[in-house]
Amino acid sequence: MKAVTLWSDELVFSAAAKWLEGEAGKPSIDIHVERDDKVAKFWFDPIRLQNNGGFSRFELSEIWRIIYNAQLKVAI
Repeated sequence: MKAVTLWSDELVFSAAAKWLEGEAGKPSIDIHVERDDKVAKFWFDPIRLQNNGGFSRFELSEIWRIIYNAQLKVAI
């Protein structure tokens, strides 16, 4: 897993991405986001929330936005 720090204007999170073998050999990436005692899991492409881990709706939408922006950078 590769750990990174994610941030928005108001929030800071730690995240780790894990590359898994997906269908037909296509890699599948899951992202674990941590802050304090909260842990959420997202799938990267398409972006899906697997487990909210106690984050508020606002926090989850910020995390989703950060992941979306990262996805755009990877696609370029």
